[in-house]
Amino acid sequence: MYFADRFKSCALAALPFALLVSVLHFLVAPLPGGLGAFWAGMGLLGLGLALFISGADLGIMPIGRKVGSDLALRRNLPLLFGLCLAAVFFITLAEPNTNLVTDWMEYGGAHGLPPAVTIGLGAGLFAAGAAARIVLQVSLRLVLLAAYVPALGLVALCSPHFPGLPLGAGAAAAGPVAVPFVMALGIGMAAVRGGSKAGEDSFGLVGLSVIGSIMAISLVASSFPEARPPLLGEERAAALSAHFVRMIPDAFREAGLSLLPLLALLMLFGSALFELSRLQVIRLTKGLFYAFAGLFLFFLGLRLGASHAGAALGAGLAGGGGAGLIFVLAALLGVLASLAEPTVLVFRSMADEVSGGQIHRGHLRAVLGLSAACATVLTLLCVYQRISLWHILLPGYALALALAWACPKMFTALAVDSGGALAGPFTCSFMLLFASGAAEALGADAVSAFGLMALLALMPLIFIQILGIMFERRRRARVEEKNEG
Repeated sequence: MYFADRFKSCALAALPFALLVSVLHFLVAPLPGGLGAFWAGMGLLGLGLALFISGADLGIMPIGRKVGSDLALRRNLPLLFGLCLAAVFFITLAEPNTNLVTDWMEYGGAHGLPPAVTIGLGAGLFAAGAAARIVLQVSLRLVLLAAYVPALGLVALCSPHFPGLPLGAGAAAAGPVAVPFVMALGIGMAAVRGGSKAGEDSFGLVGLSVIGSIMAISLVASSFPEARPPLLGEERAAALSAHFVRMIPDAFREAGLSLLPLLALLMLFGSALFELSRLQVIRLTKGLFYAFAGLFLFFLGLRLGASHAGAALGAGLAGGGGAGLIFVLAALLGVLASLAEPTVLVFRSMADEVSGGQIHRGHLRAVLGLSAACATVLTLLCVYQRISLWHILLPGYALALALAWACPKMFTALAVDSGGALAGPFTCSFMLLFASGAAEALGADAVSAFGLMALLALMPLIFIQILGIMFERRRRARVEEKNEG
């Protein structure tokens, strides 16, 4: 019954997106792999989502909570810092999103450490620092100010013409395993700390790890691509759709590598460091197996259906004229893609749980959908009008940091994590290629499509804090009415 309910909710989340793409297949741009392959892929994607969410509930998040709570109880700051760094480093290194990002970086050329190692180190160091912040009770507002300002400065220094790539790469590195594990890590630590700050301390680790990835990439990147690298072009996608068996090993490898660090953490330290019983280890391993099966089907569904549709629809809409139409449809695709994003589903569930239902999933669904729509439209506007992304990023981050001082602290912490959740694997596979296809059709630099990932990290940082301010005003109004009555 539990899994049936999960499958129903995940299928309903992905269905509107599938219907819209099917309509656009007939009206705008035929899908390279055909409509049948697309629907088969979306079916696998829905089943994979249900299995993955179940596995996250049973395996990934309990491991994160256990690691966080035990480390907080030990009050050993070096152990906490070292283990958080290692866990997040290896998880980020194995994320499929990280592989996608490194394809773009290596195409443009980078020096120093391999890009994947660089991203993992940056994410691990800042996640460990964020965990130490919870223990030491350092203000998140001050940490954000001290992190975002130098991060944007490094991006401006190292990548003045392509800010979307390092900013988007950092957001994309937080994939389907990193988001639930790192969020659960913070929730476990905050639960042990307790007190009035437990809610606000539960969030922030994912967002700060994203900033770490951005800074690490900016420090080592020497140049970025000036032409579109071969991510997953229409010809390759069509060929893969014609040979379904070819996709299976790649999807199997991506799913297995994504969960391997958590499995290793459980097997190596479960009994010795975290004092797990054999039954608990078996139960958590079972959850990881469900998550593996879900990711395998999800990645297989992406390859068969959604990913190759993105570039085709982006090019078809951009090349068909009518700028107003592409903006409307792009906004709608952004909203519907956010509903089917696995990291968003996990994020909404955990936010609802930690807040005790005060931050309702429906409110977050609406705000994240609005954020995805705005990010998509603004990216296409920059492509159409040849507007520098800096004209949006600088005032956007200034507004976000200003809102942090007026917004309830828990909403600010939640907003910091939301960008990493929104820029998940589904967005990377479909919306990124959608923006890339549109840019290519308009004769713009295809790397400008990475501005979408950068804006997907920024927009919810603004809108969730606005939601928090509205929530606080409503709460105060109710208190005043009660006192007057």
